[in-house]
Amino acid sequence: DMEYIYAPLMRAFKSKLLVTYWGSDLLRITHERVNENLLQRAVGITFMTAGLYERFHDIYGNNFDDKLHIIDFGVSIYDALDQLKQTPSAREENRALFGIPEGKICIMAGYNANPGQQHSEIIDSISRLPDEIKDKCHLLLQYSYNYTDKKTYYESILDKLHSASFSWGIIDSFLNDEQSARLRNSVDIFIHAQITDALSASMLEYLYAGTIVLNGSWLKYHELESRKIAYLQFDTFHQLSDLLKTVLENLDYYKESVQPNQASLYALNSWAAVKDHWFGLYNQCLEELSHAKA
Repeated sequence: DMEYIYAPLMRAFKSKLLVTYWGSDLLRITHERVNENLLQRAVGITFMTAGLYERFHDIYGNNFDDKLHIIDFGVSIYDALDQLKQTPSAREENRALFGIPEGKICIMAGYNANPGQQHSEIIDSISRLPDEIKDKCHLLLQYSYNYTDKKTYYESILDKLHSASFSWGIIDSFLNDEQSARLRNSVDIFIHAQITDALSASMLEYLYAGTIVLNGSWLKYHELESRKIAYLQFDTFHQLSDLLKTVLENLDYYKESVQPNQASLYALNSWAAVKDHWFGLYNQCLEELSHAKA
């Protein structure tokens, strides 16, 4: 229970507490209430999306309504992506940096090494494409973090890739913000098929970079839909094969369709857009701490 870790620290430093939920903190647990005493001590409880807010209500009811805030973290590499777009040669330089063969269409599958990204199913979807289309593609997997300790899973992915009839590569080194921006700038198509997700920053970064995002329809993003952020959806991995074929045969059209995403995303969750809300919460903490010491 996290209360045993944080409560003594709060008492020792006379601190106030803000609790922030990530997607898996709520999406991958049962309805069992955990850390309820810690939540009672919190000044505020924040969620990235309305979906997480509703999930919290399913578990805890109305007990903490006066503390709840829907506020996303700012996406830190939007500005870096803007700078890259101002340099015409940046994209080709970045593609070379990540070993993407010249002239190939780069497809990124997922953004970490967790089996929940469903790499195997994505590889199968690409393998079902006609040979003349596969010959144009280069698949990238990013295993930079969340590296699974299930060695057999990683080996099964490598076996599948070694027998694949298309070009591929794996990024297994940690990427800082600048390198992550360079990677986003290099990719043509991003396939997002993980099992659960609240609002993936990696997916948002690809959308902002002008990448065509193919998203599993079981991942719901009301915040993006309400702002008409353009991305494509598939229901099954067999349907993903058909969607990939359509996109790869009409790449210029789909690249053009995602260009309006940039302004809407910056207004949604750049740090410039969300910082005032975070400052407001921190100031509330400081005010309550000041009153407590008085």
